[in-house]
Amino acid sequence: MTGLNSLPTGAAALWWLLIPLAVVLVGRLLFLVVRWLRADAETRISLRQARRIRRTWRRLAPMADLAVKDTTPTTLEQLRSDGTPVPAKVRIPRITTRADRFGVTVTANTLPRVGLEAWQDARDDLCNGWGMLRVKVTQPKPGTITARGFRREPLDSLLPSPLLREGGSPAVSPGGLSCRDDVLIGWDEDGAPVHVNLAAGAHGLIAGSRAPVSRSP
Repeated sequence: MTGLNSLPTGAAALWWLLIPLAVVLVGRLLFLVVRWLRADAETRISLRQARRIRRTWRRLAPMADLAVKDTTPTTLEQLRSDGTPVPAKVRIPRITTRADRFGVTVTANTLPRVGLEAWQDARDDLCNGWGMLRVKVTQPKPGTITARGFRREPLDSLLPSPLLREGGSPAVSPGGLSCRDDVLIGWDEDGAPVHVNLAAGAHGLIAGSRAPVSRSP
């Protein structure tokens, strides 16, 4: 504190402003590092793809007809105007991204003439621009668009057995799994996990053994 007190008033005020900024930057960096380390190989590919989507969005949106020209001047522009027309501004939806093992989910706000129908018409351009196999567009609530991009199909993904390791050895000790435990059996077309609980519904088992074949001499 002695060092800060010895600084000029302006420098001390700047120092106190930089401290919370540095805390925010360090926290953001730690979050990104932890998220990368905890992600599996497929999710890391999607994280890189999400960064590319955010980086190229301002250029892709107008080419995909997901932008609108705003010809209405702001109050400040009206005050500064000398009678010459104010050039139109290009407005594009603000986006956020969320990556998972199957692709990237993009959430955007709507604009006049850039709503659900415009996003659905731009699905082919989004697939090509984002590098996706398909893009599913929905509107969960007014003013919000969700574009779910799939770089691989969830229904085509292999699911390792929760009971066995890759070498074939048991992954669950005897008595470690009961019929009341939820078992992951795959993913639906949107990438949501599908679980089954044998204790919560009727089920059947088809089993049999191969009889030895006797060969006559």
